[in-house]
Amino acid sequence: MAVKERPNLIIATQGDAVQNILKLSVAQRITMNAGSNRNATDFTSMIVEATPTVDCVVKIGDSTVVAKSGEDFFIPAYATKALNVGENTRIAAQPYISGETGTLFISEMA
Repeated sequence: MAVKERPNLIIATQGDAVQNILKLSVAQRITMNAGSNRNATDFTSMIVEATPTVDCVVKIGDSTVVAKSGEDFFIPAYATKALNVGENTRIAAQPYISGETGTLFISEMA
């Protein structure tokens, strides 16, 4: 397994990490429909930003991860959430409301 790229945060003069300075690295997307869907390509970065077009639930894990409505992390439509995926390689997503379809846009940050 390849080693993931760790973010290199710039440190301010007082010693605190400067926020929101990561650059876009890789873009992926998941088409969400019935059931749980996951990204097809392993993450190369530890930090991702996720933006869904419909309310959804997501779960981070390996190539077998499954998101379950009512149990996993909720992201409202068009809200962007930064997630630390750590050593995990995939994210699964499912529309919060059964029968909806949408897209989860994933931006890997470096």
